Amino acid sequence: GGGKSTTAAALAARGHTVVSDDVLVLRIERDSVMVQPGFPWLRLCNDSFNVLTEHGPHLVTKLQGEKQFAPLPQRGYRFTLDPLPLVALYTMNSITERESITAIPGSVALVGLLGHTYPSLFYRLHKSHRANELTQAKHVLQKVAARGINYPRRLDRLTELCELLERDMREQILSRSQQRHNAFTSPAT
Repeated sequence: GGGKSTTAAALAARGHTVVSDDVLVLRIERDSVMVQPGFPWLRLCNDSFNVLTEHGPHLVTKLQGEKQFAPLPQRGYRFTLDPLPLVALYTMNSITERESITAIPGSVALVGLLGHTYPSLFYRLHKSHRANELTQAKHVLQKVAARGINYPRRLDRLTELCELLERDMREQILSRSQQRHNAFTSPAT
């Protein structure tokens, strides 16, 4: 109910590729974190669905509980079947008057990431499994920026939120590219 799927649908309507909705599987590689594609649909609340279909391609839907089930490729929305590199993790932080994005400090990001990993099941896992999850989360945050989105949670401000996200994503991609370049060109010590 925080606006994740609505934001994903609005970004898709602007031509961005959707990778997943609700569940995101990450694969940690030596120098990067790869996002594995999920199912090619979004689940949208009725008010979000109505606003988005006014401004973008028509979505074929069927009702699934309280949400509309919207398959993406059938109406021109881009969806990938290939893994993609993850550059930043965005979390919907707080409801504010204006949109803004801030860096999330490492320890706060780690707690947040773990809170979204098997939220209620996590502490029932075996101790060695929990230790592995903690190590994996730490590796993700060493390779990927953690960013917090502050937003008004109003559908009439969705365009502004998308524009802010697009600018921030470009900055994160450029920053990551520069970091890789510096690592490649700096002399070994």
